[in-house]
Amino acid sequence: MEYINNDTIKGRYLSFFLGKEMYAAPIENIWEVNAMIDYTEVPQTAPFVKGVLNLRGKVIPVIDLCCKLNLAPTSFNRYTCIVVMQAHTRQIGVIIDSVDSVIELAKDHIKSNNSLGEEKEMKFISGMGNIEGKSLIILNIENILSDEELLIK
Repeated sequence: MEYINNDTIKGRYLSFFLGKEMYAAPIENIWEVNAMIDYTEVPQTAPFVKGVLNLRGKVIPVIDLCCKLNLAPTSFNRYTCIVVMQAHTRQIGVIIDSVDSVIELAKDHIKSNNSLGEEKEMKFISGMGNIEGKSLIILNIENILSDEELLIK
């Protein structure tokens, strides 16, 4: 893998787990973290769209990130939560297995996704990070979902 940048400017990320793997999203995309709360199921949506949530009067689509990324289904437990993220011009609720922490990564500790696979298939990954000897996948929130995929306007 090649490094994205060799400078030492740090970026802040929310790290979280999907199954046993650690992921991260840029903190500027994170609005809030909520315990698992009730959402309303919406019929005839994509399998990864679990429904909508009314958050302080705003209707927010809820997706199961494991399902969207073709991982083993989320096993709901007391650590499962919904992270509200900004994607494009809208907020989405993302179901994750558990939150880890807010971390800082120097850009020279983030490797690009160029060698992971086809760019089209890996568009949702910004790169790979390494923190305390653990690898984590850094997500590009803007590319996880398109407005057309949600079909909830």
